[in-house]
Amino acid sequence: MKYTKEFKLDCVNKYLNGIRIDNPGGCKHQTFMRKVIHWAAIYQQLGEAGLEHKKPGLCSAPVKLDRYK
Repeated sequence: MKYTKEFKLDCVNKYLNGIRIDNPGGCKHQTFMRKVIHWAAIYQQLGEAGLEHKKPGLCSAPVKLDRYK
């Protein structure tokens, strides 16, 4: 399940301030809390930029071939 940057940031802020976070559904509460703890660690190291979705790395076939030479 993908979560938006705003949702992740809201969960991280609640976690860091000791506020209870409700499970959004789709997974066990313990599994979700592990994700929140992981997001909190990333947020503390990289800030909000770390919570953004990564852009897919598009590159052409010749570039890929050059990487493996």
